[in-house]
Amino acid sequence: MARWVSALLVLAVSAAATAYAVTVPERTELPGLKTPHDGRWAYPALKLPALPSGSPPPHAEDNPTGRHHADLRDLLVPLPRKAVEDDAAPVRDGWVRAEDYAALWTGEKGVRVRLAEEGLRHIAGRAWSMPDGTRVQVFLLQFPTAATAAVYRTESAPRLPASADSVVDDAATLDEEGRPEGVYVVSRSEEKPKKGGTALRYAYISSGDTLGVVMFTAERDGAGAGEVPDTAYRQTVALQARMLG
Repeated sequence: MARWVSALLVLAVSAAATAYAVTVPERTELPGLKTPHDGRWAYPALKLPALPSGSPPPHAEDNPTGRHHADLRDLLVPLPRKAVEDDAAPVRDGWVRAEDYAALWTGEKGVRVRLAEEGLRHIAGRAWSMPDGTRVQVFLLQFPTAATAAVYRTESAPRLPASADSVVDDAATLDEEGRPEGVYVVSRSEEKPKKGGTALRYAYISSGDTLGVVMFTAERDGAGAGEVPDTAYRQTVALQARMLG
């Protein structure tokens, strides 16, 4: 899969590109994308939550642990228009239990152990479905420090969701020009897609003490229809990266 630089720049900004030209976003509105005619979903304008008084942004020099001081639930990408919240997802009041998150992956017991070993603090989550049948789950895992989050991402993060019926491998890493400063994105997708079953794409978004996970699935029919919508997937990953920047 090709690298994402130009694609994500197009998807993550509006015609007024300067509105997104920030290295440490202010706690103000950032534009969403409201014109889905090219495959993008209609997201509302993004709004970063206000930080507690005296608290620095996650990538500030005076924040060596990379701490996100805002309520983690307020850093989740908002629901796009026409989305229906997924009541079957393991999300309660915006939070997800570690055991429920671990159950989404193969090697569930090992996932739980690794989360505990790296001192997982909590997980925020949001899930929805779209009229075309695409299902989206977004999770934000917060660790004690940026260092422990990095150890989990590089050494322990699972590679195969339990719902997948085929293997996944590295797809693309977002280049410096296509992401907020200090935020890194790695996408994974099916190595050998096949007819029927579940189509899958997901991305890890690393930002300070927090690891974001954006997971898209779609049920295929026998003819191979029902693939994950490429444009909407890239758009959602880019916007969630902005929320964590």
